[in-house]
Amino acid sequence: MRQILAFLLAIFLVVAPVNSYPQTEFDDCVISTKDNPEMADLEEESIEGFCDCALTNIFDENKVDNLWMNVCINTNLYP
Repeated sequence: MRQILAFLLAIFLVVAPVNSYPQTEFDDCVISTKDNPEMADLEEESIEGFCDCALTNIFDENKVDNLWMNVCINTNLYP
């Protein structure tokens, strides 16, 4: 019984995080952001944070306006 409980606990601790958006969308966002000449000097972590913020707002909250995009830009790309 303890082995089963330990196994189930291990599964929950090892499971990778799941995003609401497809990984291909994230990859496309990162690539197109890197291709933008105005963002060439940004760190990979900042670009990934921006893409995560933008895609989360689009897929989770159905926000398709510039206000939330500015929030993603200000919090991730130019803090």
